[in-house]
Amino acid sequence: IRVILLHPDGTPVVRLRPKRHDDDHDDHDDHKHDDRQERYAPPLEAHLLDLADHPVTSSTGQRYVLKMLPSRYLQSRFNPQALYAYRLLASFIIILIGSLWIARSIARPIRILHQASIMMSEGELDVRVSQHIGKRKDELGKLAQAFDQMADKVTSLLDSQQQLFRDISHEIRTPLTRQKLAIELARSSNAPNEMLNKIEQQNQCIEDLINQLLHFMQINHHQLSLDERLAPTEMLKACVTAAELELQAKQIALETEWNSVAFIKGDGALLTRAFDNLLINAIKYSPVQSTIRLKTFDQEQNIVIELSDEGPGIPEAELSSILKPFYRADKSRNRGTGGFGLGLAISKGIIERHGGSLRLHNRQEKGLLVSIIFPKKQK
Repeated sequence: IRVILLHPDGTPVVRLRPKRHDDDHDDHDDHKHDDRQERYAPPLEAHLLDLADHPVTSSTGQRYVLKMLPSRYLQSRFNPQALYAYRLLASFIIILIGSLWIARSIARPIRILHQASIMMSEGELDVRVSQHIGKRKDELGKLAQAFDQMADKVTSLLDSQQQLFRDISHEIRTPLTRQKLAIELARSSNAPNEMLNKIEQQNQCIEDLINQLLHFMQINHHQLSLDERLAPTEMLKACVTAAELELQAKQIALETEWNSVAFIKGDGALLTRAFDNLLINAIKYSPVQSTIRLKTFDQEQNIVIELSDEGPGIPEAELSSILKPFYRADKSRNRGTGGFGLGLAISKGIIERHGGSLRLHNRQEKGLLVSIIFPKKQK
């Protein structure tokens, strides 16, 4: 430890350089060593290892500062320049380790997402990434969850498309088979006109199916003009008038209750088709001499239409599937009630394109309750 007396301004009172005495070094070596130490020694006020500063006053009243400094060896090893280099090296090591960790934590999830995208593009639709990176709470974890949701949606759409193709093939195959059989019978029949009528009937069945398919595709994939100002109550009254013959044929009583006078904007022809499909469907599945109830009313910011019948209803397990195209609750696909299973799907698509929703519920007593909900539009 060295002790140096300083003026209050920090300058030394006497600068002493103690001479080193070592049996293994001569004076010349000592001077060289001291010169080397002095050359690396920083100014007194810049030392970082100061031990103590003690103020002293002489007998004449002169003030001094007694500064205690570390040895020249420690001073040369731990001067600001050396510490700066150590700090720089430590900072570099910390930054390097942190960068490697960050690169690994980011690059690995991105690599997994990239590989999963390639696998999906090659047709492996069951690939998912949440089990690898979905537990992360950062943006990469959210991206992994979004990727899995997208994969689920794509898989569902492709499955629906394949199911749609299978259903179309099934629906067309039946009338074509009947038509082919009728043609063979007509060739050997003594009454060809009767066979020709059956052929025409099957042709009409195929044409109806194609028209419904085109209408279904138009609703879901084309831009519609929804600018007409429509009164749902008046449209329903027109549907009831058009269905009078069907109601009379089955002796069905129709009870109506009109409580809503609100208007909505949309396509009148499309909404009329949707309402007509639902009403005809209720008549089709209602027993003879039963009652169908139809009413409209306002509910907060919505217009509600309820249509209920006294038919067999729909099994609870199939309520969520009955609105899909070509789906029929009768698994045998018996055409005792006619149709292709597109009427409800078309009605659902039309109502949703108008901002509404279609809901089906089994009534507690008997039958099916169809609820149509439209939000009220600004006038």
